[in-house]
Amino acid sequence: MDAQPKSNAEFDPRMAFYTGPGTLGGRYLRSFWQPIYAGKLVKPGRARPVRVLGEEFTLYRGEEGQPHLVDHRCAHRGTQLSAGTVEGDAIRCFYHGWKYGADGQCLEQPGELKPFCDKIRIRSFPVKEYLGVVFAYFGEGEPPPFPRYERFERWDGTPNLSLMAEIAPYNFFQRIENSHDFVHLPFVHKQAFPPVKPTLDTIIPRVTTRECSWGMETHRVDPNGFDLVAYFGMPNINYISIGKGAGKEWEGGGELLFIRVPVDDHSHMQFMWNWTDGDHSELPQGDQLDLVNKTRNEIAMAILNGDTTMDAVIAAGTPGLFDIEDDVAQLGQGVLWNREGEHLGSSDVSLALMRRLWTRDLRALSEGRPRHDWHRTSDMIPNVAALPRDAR
Repeated sequence: MDAQPKSNAEFDPRMAFYTGPGTLGGRYLRSFWQPIYAGKLVKPGRARPVRVLGEEFTLYRGEEGQPHLVDHRCAHRGTQLSAGTVEGDAIRCFYHGWKYGADGQCLEQPGELKPFCDKIRIRSFPVKEYLGVVFAYFGEGEPPPFPRYERFERWDGTPNLSLMAEIAPYNFFQRIENSHDFVHLPFVHKQAFPPVKPTLDTIIPRVTTRECSWGMETHRVDPNGFDLVAYFGMPNINYISIGKGAGKEWEGGGELLFIRVPVDDHSHMQFMWNWTDGDHSELPQGDQLDLVNKTRNEIAMAILNGDTTMDAVIAAGTPGLFDIEDDVAQLGQGVLWNREGEHLGSSDVSLALMRRLWTRDLRALSEGRPRHDWHRTSDMIPNVAALPRDAR
């Protein structure tokens, strides 16, 4: 593992891996809205400690149900605010009763003969609850327009719309890079493919990609001639189709939306919205909101330690198999891999473009220039099409 770059004077693209306060990667991610917690896990009148981007915060829901986000600690003697009590849309510290409004302004200091509330204000942050998740903006100035994913707002009455929120014990950038690695699919997730030797003539796809206004549009053409179009929204969003190619037909259908956010430099949260119109038993069914994922992480480590095998885990019908498989591959790189010794090939074109886009924006930020204004248009929807034979 490399030490964190010490300054922005000499630009190093690996600064993307480090996202704590004051880091270049952290400043960049803080300039976007980020999901931070599953809404169902914060009940009205309750508070939760939240760690994101290497910082601690207090997320609480007012008695009427509105979420709020403020600093982790009381400005008086520094105890954890989430241990306190919610009163209306304010929160009162457990230690000495100092009370703070949703805007961070101190409202009461019960033990003071001459209260100085007007001089005390902790940080507060804009939040918005959307698609079952609380999003927050941690950047400077006014937040950018809030991104919407209209397709997931319109699945009226379907039983197959679900949310998964989880924490994985390795750097978020490894998870993002894996989402651009399409050759890994028939190897890491082999049980989802026909039992043939993976080659470019059987099940390994050919990949092309281009920059678009949101980030990247990628075409993944499998040997049966199906063109799967997927999108990557800068800086950390994947939007893909799901299903299986079988001869001339495409079985099943639906969409997955992923957003990965650092907890710190050694772990990250993944939020996944899943909609399907068929039987995809390999995908989570119903909301999965166990943010700790202790069992799954232990299974991945047992495989890496040689205490069991992936074949044994598959044979046991273990839940969450796709994620366990990805965790073995990515945690197997190390908690924070420095990329030394890697050798990219022509199949890595999507990953390479993603790195270039991140590098371009980080360089602009390090030089005091604005980052690119990424935005999604309504026609950026993943899809699958059968190509004419002469176009395969």
